[in-house]
Amino acid sequence: MRTGVLDTSPVRCSNRAPWHRATEAGFAMGKPSGLNDELASLIGDQVVVDVKAPYVYIGTLSRIGTDAVVLADADVHSCDDSHTTRELYILETKNTGIRANRHSVHVMRTEIVSISRLTDIVDY
Repeated sequence: MRTGVLDTSPVRCSNRAPWHRATEAGFAMGKPSGLNDELASLIGDQVVVDVKAPYVYIGTLSRIGTDAVVLADADVHSCDDSHTTRELYILETKNTGIRANRHSVHVMRTEIVSISRLTDIVDY
């Protein structure tokens, strides 16, 4: 029966834990320990953040929020505006250093595909 009042009660899927909020990247917000602990081990390290969009973020991981990760002294690079591939750009950055164009940048966790240490990039 419709009463004109919006029902805002939460809907719960029985096959998922109550903390689960799925994202394509697997970076579920509110997920207990595990992934957040692994990401916390990267704080202070220079990292490469690959996202769904044609951008790559390279900088020092300074904070992990519920909705975003924060990079300090970051290079935000548009792969569409470059004649080189994402992989070659990252490799060049590893070898020459980060060319920061932002003091700080927040990267939405729902957009993240992967995060890795810059030192883990394999030379080829």
